[in-house]
Amino acid sequence: MTWHSKISDESRQIKRTYLRKVAVNQAIVEWIFPSAGDSRDLTIDDVPGKMDDWLYNGWGSDMLDDSRIYGPILAKRSIGTWSGLQLYFEVWPLLNAAGLGTEYFVEASFKTTNATTASTKHDALITYLQSHGWFLAQESLKTQLIMDRH
Repeated sequence: MTWHSKISDESRQIKRTYLRKVAVNQAIVEWIFPSAGDSRDLTIDDVPGKMDDWLYNGWGSDMLDDSRIYGPILAKRSIGTWSGLQLYFEVWPLLNAAGLGTEYFVEASFKTTNATTASTKHDALITYLQSHGWFLAQESLKTQLIMDRH
């Protein structure tokens, strides 16, 4: 496992005991996550100084201490190419609105520094996805869906 470079060796060792994977024949069969309280404690221990002192000394730690943990949400990311650009796909399995099954949300994105290219490729990608019946013309915020459903 790789942790942020500013985490001390002692802290890194403690964190390894919380998050580990169980593998059978090199396939991950189970992730073991820390409890909600341990997750909160781990996050508070590593809160960046600028965030912690945003409005007053200890503000970030106070906000995290009062927070609710959502998830885990285990998304899968794939990278390919489309129309000469590197294309990123993320598949997010979320509880459906009834809370009885899984609904999959897929995002496709690419990066460019040119505004004209971004606009042209954006429109072309939408057209391509629509032509295959793969595009859902609906705005939704993943973060809000996660908070509503988990």
